[in-house]
Amino acid sequence: MMKKVFSLFVVILCCILCVAQNINQEKLAKDWGKLVDYVNCKYVSAYISNNKTDPSFNKYLQNIKPKIDSCSINNSIGYDNLSKLLKENGWSQTEEKICSIINNRKNLQPDIAVLLDISCFDSQQVQPSLSECKNSLEKELNGIYMEKNVTVENTDNYSDNNEQESSNGNLLLWILLGVVILEGLCIAFLWRRSMYIPDDEYIKDVCCDSKRLDDKFQLKIQQYVNDVEVLKKRLSALESNISKQAYKQSDVVEKREIKNTEKILPEIKPEIVKYAKNVGGGYLQECQQNKAQYELKLKDSSSNEASFVFCGEQKTALAQIDPTFKDVCETKDYKDSANRVEMQKNGKAILQDDDMWKVIEKGIVKFS
Repeated sequence: MMKKVFSLFVVILCCILCVAQNINQEKLAKDWGKLVDYVNCKYVSAYISNNKTDPSFNKYLQNIKPKIDSCSINNSIGYDNLSKLLKENGWSQTEEKICSIINNRKNLQPDIAVLLDISCFDSQQVQPSLSECKNSLEKELNGIYMEKNVTVENTDNYSDNNEQESSNGNLLLWILLGVVILEGLCIAFLWRRSMYIPDDEYIKDVCCDSKRLDDKFQLKIQQYVNDVEVLKKRLSALESNISKQAYKQSDVVEKREIKNTEKILPEIKPEIVKYAKNVGGGYLQECQQNKAQYELKLKDSSSNEASFVFCGEQKTALAQIDPTFKDVCETKDYKDSANRVEMQKNGKAILQDDDMWKVIEKGIVKFS
């Protein structure tokens, strides 16, 4: 048991140390990105300020300079936004000459000298514009990073100091871990000594405890069995009462619904369907189903008014538009590439003689 506890203790400690180390690395990377963005903004502003004859200089004064002047290390314009801002205001070449080059330094190890380096730029156009800005940034960043030994004048010693601090930190970490392990071993040893019981006495105590626990367990089981039997009887009685009440209520509701249905439901009469074709002049003539173009729907056999809907073959109707729909239906959206006929609105017709129906309201047909 103690081995498991001690192992768990060591694992948790190692996890905590790893998480703390990762958090410190992420914070360092985040701070370095902000610093690169800040220097990027300052260099861009310095370069454009020395190009006052450029046609886009007024746009810089109106749209770019106020935003860069309000920048700080912790609140600067990111690379994506700065690049977009430059391109929108006619300074895309500045983005290529300076902005993208400075942004690539985010992938390097934190080093102020490398960040402020301007030797990689065009010496005739860019370097003279950035020299004064570089000197100003050197003074500013020296004051901020003096405590971290990341100064421009001491860049040669920065890497050695960083490695030394890292080595000292790792050594301190291992010492701390060793102390914690030794302390855990001592605690485990002392706890084991205090809990030691001779074998004979230990066996007797275990046997007595086991018998007492068994008696208590059997008593509890009997109590649970009795409680379960009582609950079963009560549940059975409740189910019986519920069933009786539900039967009575359902019988009453069923009778009431039957009466209401008989009062509400109207007499349903079957709809009569006849078939007809367009004979021109706004008339439909009854015919056999296999020759029909329309269905006539009547409310009953004695009705002399019917609604009609297209039911003919799609291909035949599309090939013979006038013989099928003229004077009977209004057509919409017809085109040569149509391959389907849809009835949007049913028409109405009135009986004239035995098999002739006069259209009194045209239907509406759409092609798709």
